[in-house]
Amino acid sequence: MPALNEVPEVAQLLATVLTGEPVIHGALAVIPLLAPNLEDPDWLTLEEAGDRARVTEVSEAGSVPFLQVANGADRPLLLLDGEELIGAKQNRILNTTVLVAAHMGMPRGSGLAAPSGQRDRRDA
Repeated sequence: MPALNEVPEVAQLLATVLTGEPVIHGALAVIPLLAPNLEDPDWLTLEEAGDRARVTEVSEAGSVPFLQVANGADRPLLLLDGEELIGAKQNRILNTTVLVAAHMGMPRGSGLAAPSGQRDRRDA
């Protein structure tokens, strides 16, 4: 099996990666890996999408773990696990990462979020 630097595509990518300043806390050190020569991602965050993205309740009554997402932007919308969605009937925290296609929406009833401030019960 070849080493990573022996695979041309991987070697090319690794040559563009820079290291940032280490962040150290006790015995833990985190070193950022930066890839400044790569193209920007072809998706938008919720903040970048602004008014082109709508997150609403699935019905007038609402349902805590379910939200409806509509992406009116020309690029896909990336909703990140752990992101807080503010508004609707109550704030919620996403419990999964979702990529919503441009000019599309999530199907009604897609389970995306838990009430803000509640732990994920799978970790208990």
